[in-house]
Amino acid sequence: MYVPDGPARQLFGGLHRICHHNFLPRISDCILTPTKTAEPDLTNRWRQTGQCLTDIDLGSFHPDNKSTQWGQLWMERKHEFLKTTDSQHLIICVSRLTREKNIEELLQAMTQLPNCALWLVGDGNHRCELEQISAQSNAASRVKFWGYQKGKALHAAYAVADVFVCPSLTETFGQTVNEALASEVKVALPRVSVFVEAYGECLPSSAYWQPNNLKAMVETIRTQLNTDRLPDRSKLKSWNRACLSLLKQYHTIQVPAEESLWFLSILPLWWLLTFLFAICLCVVSAFSLMRHKSSLPSN
Repeated sequence: MYVPDGPARQLFGGLHRICHHNFLPRISDCILTPTKTAEPDLTNRWRQTGQCLTDIDLGSFHPDNKSTQWGQLWMERKHEFLKTTDSQHLIICVSRLTREKNIEELLQAMTQLPNCALWLVGDGNHRCELEQISAQSNAASRVKFWGYQKGKALHAAYAVADVFVCPSLTETFGQTVNEALASEVKVALPRVSVFVEAYGECLPSSAYWQPNNLKAMVETIRTQLNTDRLPDRSKLKSWNRACLSLLKQYHTIQVPAEESLWFLSILPLWWLLTFLFAICLCVVSAFSLMRHKSSLPSN
């Protein structure tokens, strides 16, 4: 939920913290997260925590997508781009182009990878700024922004890459990493707790770099480009495996009935106060709008 700056942030932000940090942990029996280290400050408030596995459609994301119609098109684009930029390897990053995704650091790394070209697949409010940063670097000609892709076009884009890089330091799981691994593409990641927990059994230690270390990032990408080891798709979670794991979590939850019932008993009061507050907010907004209209000069 977006809350603007000023008094509204103080009011709504306070209600949000009360609800999520105090109220919900007491009336809920368990919190499930894709990785246990995703939100430690939040999960520590719950009595029980469990893992809700993030699955991957192994049928859609597959190395054989290279041979599809989209795969052949992407391969033609790849060979043409590598030839035009005098590059040997293609790096791909599939991501929202927003500040928290840390794409800027990947663009900085490209200046130290002269034999590599980069495809950025995705869109976001930071795209224009990233395009400007890229244009001002010595790697400008080796970076291509492809925008948002979906369906078979996206599936095939992964399969033609030589290495997938996710520079983000703030993921809760990193589904794009899952998709790259399912496509049997070599992966390079920052060594943050979420990635280590989620993909530790799928990737060797050499696939991770120390966060906020540009030199280490460059070396990890080079290492992954030169390795012959491909990801093991059998270690990824399918839809069926993820659903069975979730069902098991539901069966093992122990309900602390006494405390939960006490908090559940005040739910009607909570909803009543919320309803009254919403009405008051609407009335105040309507009054403010009427005052604003009355203050406008008439034609």
